Amino acid sequence: HLLNRLGAHLTVAATDEEVRSAYRQLVRDTHPDRHQDADSSTLDAHARRLRAIIRAWDVFQGRAAAA
Repeated sequence: HLLNRLGAHLTVAATDEEVRSAYRQLVRDTHPDRHQDADSSTLDAHARRLRAIIRAWDVFQGRAAAA
């Protein structure tokens, strides 16, 4: 799974709900609003990671729609 590369711990047999839950957890943990006390470079890193997580989710959604 693309989300595994971003920090989620999913198996190949993960259900849609497990993937959705992992995505939500990654977003919560990574969102820059949760790290407001961090310096600007850390906030930028969180923002980049969040965009990568969202792109991975979009790919997953596209595959789920095609199935």
